[in-house]
Amino acid sequence: MPIKLSLSSPLRLVLCMTLLATALNLENHLLFAMEPSEKNLQTVIFEVSLSFHESDQTRPHEIIRPIVIIEGSRYSEPSVTCNKSEEFGMTWFRLGSKYRVLSGDEEARYATVTKWLIAEPDSCDHNTAMVDMKPARRLGQGETLLATNSRTLEREKSLRRLPTPEEEAKILELGRKAFRDNEVGKQLIQGMQTSQLAVIDVDGDGINEMVGTFLIETQMKNEAIRHDLFLLLEKQNGIYLPAISWFHTGSGAETHLKTFIGNVDLDQDGVQELIVEQMFACEMTRYQIYSKRKSDWQSIYEGGGSQC
Repeated sequence: MPIKLSLSSPLRLVLCMTLLATALNLENHLLFAMEPSEKNLQTVIFEVSLSFHESDQTRPHEIIRPIVIIEGSRYSEPSVTCNKSEEFGMTWFRLGSKYRVLSGDEEARYATVTKWLIAEPDSCDHNTAMVDMKPARRLGQGETLLATNSRTLEREKSLRRLPTPEEEAKILELGRKAFRDNEVGKQLIQGMQTSQLAVIDVDGDGINEMVGTFLIETQMKNEAIRHDLFLLLEKQNGIYLPAISWFHTGSGAETHLKTFIGNVDLDQDGVQELIVEQMFACEMTRYQIYSKRKSDWQSIYEGGGSQC
């Protein structure tokens, strides 16, 4: 026979409020307390950059895009199809999700999601969210940073800086030489442009590497031709030599550019990987990761980005 409890109105109110508070705390725990890094033991590397978005064209916003998902020794591509990117966004772009910025600064910095930019079905740009960086750090035009959900990855300060005038002169000299080696004419080389020149130290030995992107544009038979070059320079016996030298000539839909966006020790073997963004015609992009295996740099991953 069931036992009936007679509760006074005040006591009944207190009991109801206690149960409600417990339920809300449980929901809050399920939705927000679990860090993405604790789910599936996945590490995600993001690119942080400035971009205009159709929802607000008044100024560029800080945004993040996923580069790669790492699980153990496996590197997986964040899907760019509509249904899969929506699944990714629901997991990683919840309002308030916080990611550690790998800025190379002494001060810890975090990027907090303020808006998940859900893409239209015909959009090229999927898997994107607006973020707010704290402490504040305004990115320059074309500047990029990396961010991650990992609590342990790259805890030590990492070198990435602009080259000194002497270093810049050396990297420009080797850029011009690489174009000559690829049979680009001397007169065209005089119009060489550069971007993302940087000095890094991938293994912390104090012997710096240099990296950069080079571009030459010309006209041939009423057609715009581009010569694109990406270089990683290592010092060997006191002399800088190309360790990665990638060259491409193309026009129209065949254009292809590579730019350096970050260096981070993804496999934690003591030597940082290089993360590069590839840009194609029609605003299509893909990420590429180079890793040093013994004495050679090899491409170990391509994926992510935007596809039209």
